[in-house]
Amino acid sequence: MNIARRPGWPLIVLALLVIYHIVDMIRVLRFPAEFADSLSLPVPLRLMTGVTWGLLFAWSMLDVVKRNPASVNRARYLLVLFVLYSVVRLLIFTEADYDRQRLPFIIAVLIVLLIIIGLVRWIRVRLRRRHQKDGEKIL
Repeated sequence: MNIARRPGWPLIVLALLVIYHIVDMIRVLRFPAEFADSLSLPVPLRLMTGVTWGLLFAWSMLDVVKRNPASVNRARYLLVLFVLYSVVRLLIFTEADYDRQRLPFIIAVLIVLLIIIGLVRWIRVRLRRRHQKDGEKIL
């Protein structure tokens, strides 16, 4: 079954990430001003990145809903970029020990995502090569 015909999992993940970024921006805006200096990422930068990621995930979600053929692949790459961004942000702005303890988990998630994307690509290439001999088009 072609995943482009059943956009269930990317749609759910993207919707959850859009909701997460909306809630996070509301939480940052409601954060008391006297404690703003205690945040690891400055408030304007956090709001700017939150809006950017929220819009990117919303755009990708709409793309998946429209069932564009490459939308699921773009959603996968967007997820990998977000995890990579999270790792870099933690490396640069993290001061607390509990944030530093999350870093190995996020790196592991990034590695797993990259392996999954690589395996899917490898399987598709092998299937294409196998079925090109028969003259039929697949994936």
